[in-house]
Amino acid sequence: MSDGRFNWVKALSIGCGVLVALPVLAVLIVTLRTWAPLQSSGSSLAKLDERFGAQIEFVPAPDGAVAPSRILAFLEVRQSLHAICEEINSIEREFDRVDNLEEEHSEPSPREVAGVTRSFAGIAAELTPIVGRFFKERNRALLDAEIGLGEYSYIFALAYREQFQDESIHRPLFSDDGPLSAKAAEALRAMLGLQLDSLADETDAESRRRELSAEIQAMQQDSQRLPWQDRLPAEIDASLTPYRTQLDEAFCLNSAGIEMDPDSRRALYIALE
Repeated sequence: MSDGRFNWVKALSIGCGVLVALPVLAVLIVTLRTWAPLQSSGSSLAKLDERFGAQIEFVPAPDGAVAPSRILAFLEVRQSLHAICEEINSIEREFDRVDNLEEEHSEPSPREVAGVTRSFAGIAAELTPIVGRFFKERNRALLDAEIGLGEYSYIFALAYREQFQDESIHRPLFSDDGPLSAKAAEALRAMLGLQLDSLADETDAESRRRELSAEIQAMQQDSQRLPWQDRLPAEIDASLTPYRTQLDEAFCLNSAGIEMDPDSRRALYIALE
C-alpha cells in the first residue's frame, strides 16, 4: 500500500516536473537559436566596418548618383536575402490569420482556435531566431558582394523611397513607431552631410550645396524622412531608372523596417513586445 502510494506520488512529481521543465527548455532552445546568429552578425558587422568603414561614414558621389556596378552589388545582396524574406512573410501571414479569425468570427470554434494557436505558437517561437539569422545573412551577403552597410543603406533609401511612403509600410513586422530607426535616420543624414562637405568649387557646386543643405534640414525636422523623399535629383534618378524593375521586385515589405539597422537591438525589442 505504502509502495503504491509512493509510486503514485513519484509519478505525479515527475509529471509536474516535466510540465514545468518543458517551457523552460523551450525558452532555452529559442534563446540558443537566437544567440548564435546574433554573435555571428556582431563579428561580421565588425568586419564590414573594418573593410568599408562604419555605416555613418559612407560618402555618396558629389552628384549623389549610384554607379551601375554598385547597384548590381546591391541587387546581389537583395537576391541573397530572398529566402529569409519569404520566412519573415510567412510569420506575418500567421499573425494576419489570428487577426482575421477574430474579425471574421465573433465566436470561433474550439477547433479553429486550437489550430491557429498551435500554428501561432510555432511561428512566435521562430520570431527572435529569424531576427538573428536575418542580420547574420545580411552581413554575410554584404561581405560577399563587397558593399558596406553605409553604401547599402544609401542605395536602399533611394531605391525604395516610394515604398516607404506607402501606408502599408507602417503595418508589417518591425515597423514600430515607423519603419525608419533612429540610427538609420542619423546615418542617412550624416551621409548627406559628408556629401555636402565633399563638394568642390565647381560651376554647379553652389546650387548643389543649397539643395543638400535644404534636404538635410528637412530630414532633421522629420525623423522618418528619407533622403530626397519628395523628388530625386535628376542625376540620382537617371542612375536608378535602368534598374527600376529589378529593384522593385527585390523589395521585401516585412523586413524593410530593419534592412538599414546596423544591429538587431531594435528588431528584437519590437519582436519581444
